[in-house]
Amino acid sequence: MSDPSRVPGRGLVCWALGLVALHTGVVTLHAAAHLAIPVLVASPLDGALILGAFYAGPALGALCLYAGRGPAPTILAGSFLVGLAYGVTSRQHRLGRQRGLEPRVHDYLGRPLGT
Repeated sequence: MSDPSRVPGRGLVCWALGLVALHTGVVTLHAAAHLAIPVLVASPLDGALILGAFYAGPALGALCLYAGRGPAPTILAGSFLVGLAYGVTSRQHRLGRQRGLEPRVHDYLGRPLGT
């Protein structure tokens, strides 16, 4: 009988599952901050995208990864990339709208870059 701790790739799976758990915690904290400000979800489509890219996609990828089945790396990478793209584009749009400007690239403090 083989030792499960010696299965190739087990460390990578544990690392990926930890990353998904950390991601879910950070996203939940970020959502709570948005509700406290309040910055609410702009539309039902935004809400569906947020739930899918930030919660359902990583959870599904983690389940597939844990079970050792399905396209787990593709699901995880896809949901993380969609979430990143959504976050960047919605932040730029929101900052531009608040200031009466066209969306531009800003630094982490919300100041336009290149000025």
